[in-house]
Amino acid sequence: MNDVHQSHAPGTLIPAAPTWERINDLVERGCVTVISVDAIRKRSGDRWPRKRDAVWAYLGKKFDEHLAYQDIRHRIGETDFLVAVTSEEGVAAQALSLKILEEALLFF
Repeated sequence: MNDVHQSHAPGTLIPAAPTWERINDLVERGCVTVISVDAIRKRSGDRWPRKRDAVWAYLGKKFDEHLAYQDIRHRIGETDFLVAVTSEEGVAAQALSLKILEEALLFF
């Protein structure tokens, strides 16, 4: 598979989306985790609809602080986030994701 593809502007190359092989490699190395802020949602009760944007923004800030530019973070639901730490292996990658989750749980 190609690592780059043609963009809409002729002669301009942009990185291709991660290939399935690359994603499978990250999963096998233990670099992919899913963290959930469902505990914050439950504690927030009726306030969750007003609070969730602040929670998402806070997590975005923490992802930017702790993750490298090549790492992957993506909200995959109301309270769940997929995190792939490409620069670490196994437990170290998981610990980084848990550190971000811990900071959010303590803040909210």
